[in-house]
Amino acid sequence: MDLCNGGTTVGRFVPIGTTEVCDRTTGLTWRKTQDAAATAKTYAEAVTWCQTPTATVATGSRLPEVNELLSLVDYSLSPPALLVGVFTGVATRVASDYYWSASSNTSGQAKAWIVAFGNVSMITDAKTATHHVWCIRGPM
Repeated sequence: MDLCNGGTTVGRFVPIGTTEVCDRTTGLTWRKTQDAAATAKTYAEAVTWCQTPTATVATGSRLPEVNELLSLVDYSLSPPALLVGVFTGVATRVASDYYWSASSNTSGQAKAWIVAFGNVSMITDAKTATHHVWCIRGPM
């Protein structure tokens, strides 16, 4: 089922209920509110958290690849470079926070790419470090 076609909003992002937004460009479904307020997690904890359905994580969710996180960036906007009206809670927390991606560093499996929307940067960090999580649903 194509969740993006069921919405009533014209534009790139279509609300799905009260908790998710579908991206018509990528076909990915994002939580409206990311895990900015929750406790930061290690990489392994983030993967498990996304794969475990709860009241805040939908069935079939996963950790996004680094290119999927970067697909949210709107370079025409001032930091945070996200459509704040689409995603809730972004303006107050995302500027200084890094978010895990599922993309491991190509030089080894001990590090993964993380993305910060505030300054639109990406770096690698040890998977034992803690960062925030923004789970998605959709094809890889």
